[in-house]
Amino acid sequence: MSLWAKAQQLPSESLQQIRAIYGDHFPIEVRHYLAQSEIEPVPDNPQHEQYVAGLVNSLITEIENKAAVVTDAEYFLTKLKLAEAAKMFRQRYSNNPMQLYTYVRQCLATEMRLVQVAGGESCHGPTEFDGI
Repeated sequence: MSLWAKAQQLPSESLQQIRAIYGDHFPIEVRHYLAQSEIEPVPDNPQHEQYVAGLVNSLITEIENKAAVVTDAEYFLTKLKLAEAAKMFRQRYSNNPMQLYTYVRQCLATEMRLVQVAGGESCHGPTEFDGI
């Protein structure tokens, strides 16, 4: 089961904490629609900035593509939210993609910790994410 699927099954208090970690920097709607996308760990190293820039650009393109295929009137607001997020990511992070990458990794780490605590698992050691 994916991290996002597990997170959605958390008790109400934990779900509120997850909602709180996502915000203007990375809307939870984007998290939901990109749940199956993978984000690989990259050391915080200037050598990897070009790789992260490509990764962030791919992420933005994927968000734009998700927004473009939403045609159901019921999901109109989601389509707007995704398109708005992609535009904001381009404006805010084009000069510093590592900032968005780091933010997303922090959100995923917090999400993983909350899932582990709810499941009675240990929160120590390296964490692997099976998707954004």
